[in-house]
Amino acid sequence: IGKGGQLTGFQTLARDVSERVVVRQALEKSEAKFRAIFEGQPNAVLYTDASGRIIDLNKATEDLFGYEPRELVGRNLWVLFSQGESYPELISRLQASADKTLWELQLFLERKDGSVLPGDLTGRAILDESGGVAGYTWLLRDLSERKRSERALTEANRRLVGSREEERLHVARELHDVSVQDLIGVSFGLSNLQRSSNSLEAAELEKRVGQLRLDVVEVIRQLRATISDLRPAGLDEFGFKEAFGGFAAKVGRNHPDMPRLELTVYEAVDLLPAPLLICLFRTAQEALNNTVKYADASRVKVRLDKLDGKVRLQIEDDGRGFTPPETFDDFVRGSHYGLAGVLERVQLLGGQMALQSQVGSGTEITVTLPLGDFGTEVSRG
Repeated sequence: IGKGGQLTGFQTLARDVSERVVVRQALEKSEAKFRAIFEGQPNAVLYTDASGRIIDLNKATEDLFGYEPRELVGRNLWVLFSQGESYPELISRLQASADKTLWELQLFLERKDGSVLPGDLTGRAILDESGGVAGYTWLLRDLSERKRSERALTEANRRLVGSREEERLHVARELHDVSVQDLIGVSFGLSNLQRSSNSLEAAELEKRVGQLRLDVVEVIRQLRATISDLRPAGLDEFGFKEAFGGFAAKVGRNHPDMPRLELTVYEAVDLLPAPLLICLFRTAQEALNNTVKYADASRVKVRLDKLDGKVRLQIEDDGRGFTPPETFDDFVRGSHYGLAGVLERVQLLGGQMALQSQVGSGTEITVTLPLGDFGTEVSRG
């Protein structure tokens, strides 16, 4: 008891107890926050001591490997690796790194049921106050889905390359079997005409020359048709709206039941850079072809708008619809080579393609292309 009868010792004790309570509460709060982060990790995270024995693990570890915590705690991390992985070598490499961290080492992981899956590992040493290793933090990721996606993408690219090669062969066959043969025929005709020109009557000579001229005109027509498949016909000369209208009219001549076309194009579209304009035209072209061939639609709307820094093309029909592919490789696997080609062309220009369709509810394709490095619209002299 101090002067004046005050209990100073009790006050000091009360203050000390109060401070300890505050520290304990702060520590508990910090531990709870850490635990929430630890358990919320989508990948397997484990802590081991310096010898590699597992001390703690999160829920993602249980889900990935199929073990309960009690089955792993106290065992060496080695149990999660497939045979052929050297745990001592991993520790040696980790300790030899400048930051005591081993980044994303690819290896094979083994589940409780014995199944093996591709994965990667990131490990980090936990150092004590003296700089010694007190334990390790390990993060293990399942790469199965990524590997499947990589294989699927490789297969999709292989099929797409194959389809392009088929297109090239088709063009080559068309040129060789039709145009080239016709030109050879014209050449023989001119040669025969040259040899016999002196003995022919004027009327007969005029008749043969006229026939050869018609043959040449037919070859020109064939070549124009082939070139049209490679380069949009009339796009440079007449612009997007007229060229697409001409294409639609040509399709309509071959398909009397073609749906009614509603075409809306913003005024300055033809000032777009050529790569963007061709991509938009090919997209609309492919969509209209698909609508006519498969959709059984009565109406198709094509709308091209300019937004802030980008252009957007929308093609919508009221046809039978279908279940759209989810990924690029699904486009190719389902033999949607035209749509796969459109998607690739759009992505090469930094754009996006959205495909919405449902059986019985029509189809809508939206392509958005950024002006990006192309800048603003450019004048075509």
